[in-house]
Amino acid sequence: MCKECLKKYRARQSALHYKAHPEQRRAQRRAQYAIKTGKLTKGPCEVCGTTEDVQAHHEDHSKPLDVNWLCRSHHGVANQKRHIKSSANSMSG
Repeated sequence: MCKECLKKYRARQSALHYKAHPEQRRAQRRAQYAIKTGKLTKGPCEVCGTTEDVQAHHEDHSKPLDVNWLCRSHHGVANQKRHIKSSANSMSG
């Protein structure tokens, strides 16, 4: 896949994801606005301590300003763990 096609594919996948999970998008936007207005300050990754490419991770999307600061790498790991946990919970119920 060329770079332009990949960019379009990722944009479409992101749009579909946020359409299916609007609470995640709302939490993301509220956190971004809080950072922009100075109500929330980025910290270092809570796992490795890096200050590069740190992202806000929401354990609970209904609490958009309650975040853990994680680098891209550790944010991906945290999301995978959450998806595995939620899949296991939906199977057992």
